[in-house]
Amino acid sequence: MAEKLLRMALKEDRAPQESSSPVESHVLCLAQQLEMGEDCARANGTGLDGGQSSFLCSFLPAYPPCSPPCSPPFLDASWLPVYHLEPEHVDVITAFVSSPEKDEERKLKFLKSVAMLFRAATYNGLSQGLDLFCQRYKLAENIKVLLEEEPRDQLHTAVRRSAMFAMAEMSFVEAVLEGKEIGLLRTCFSSIFLLPPKEEMQDLKPFLYFTTMKGMDTMLVAVVLNSPTSGVIETMQSIFQMLLTFTTSERASVRERAVGRMRVLSFLLANYSSLKVPSSPLLFLIPRPGRSQ
Repeated sequence: MAEKLLRMALKEDRAPQESSSPVESHVLCLAQQLEMGEDCARANGTGLDGGQSSFLCSFLPAYPPCSPPCSPPFLDASWLPVYHLEPEHVDVITAFVSSPEKDEERKLKFLKSVAMLFRAATYNGLSQGLDLFCQRYKLAENIKVLLEEEPRDQLHTAVRRSAMFAMAEMSFVEAVLEGKEIGLLRTCFSSIFLLPPKEEMQDLKPFLYFTTMKGMDTMLVAVVLNSPTSGVIETMQSIFQMLLTFTTSERASVRERAVGRMRVLSFLLANYSSLKVPSSPLLFLIPRPGRSQ
């Protein structure tokens, strides 16, 4: 094993030094870690003491530091450009997805960290590598699971609201939600629209209900406006079609919630010139303006 690691390290040292962007370096670094991670993690349990393990790792200067030495590489995310600006949020995210303990406090802290990390990355131009980070830690999948786990008969926590704010911030980074946004939206709609009427939910806090619905509106607007120009109309049509399925519900509260979101999107469509397309197939889906639900 030691010989194998040394060969790989020395081969890397002898490779010609080609110029590359910081993002390419980070991606290459992670790829190399992933390739060697299994062997490196096994080193601590196969006769190599801590000093020997650290010695072997010292031949790999291009890799981010492991903590502890030779730990599995996916536990380290310091290769992200935004990590040096928001290390605490990155650490919260990586700790949450690798921990079996997921109580309400941890869920909210995780979702807040996702939102804050992506906001900081967007504002500071440090979004490089976040798409790879999301794939590695399955952020979209984890958020979807949290929404699915929320009780369908009550709204007592801010998990739904925080999840949608996190999704809104994620949508600002290209390719992060690509191919996953429709599934996430469908889960959001089911988790919120199918709640009982406000009057029937015990101990419901009106402010929590109001901010949850506004959180959905914020998320929908962000997802649409951040969609690729070539696919924005298709995204809008998919969302309208999903919302239409809820307008046929026998429950008035479900219909009202769905129609309220359609009004938000119709306002968006009417006020953003970039979304206007002649003879748009969306026009027949737009409800008449009125009081938002």
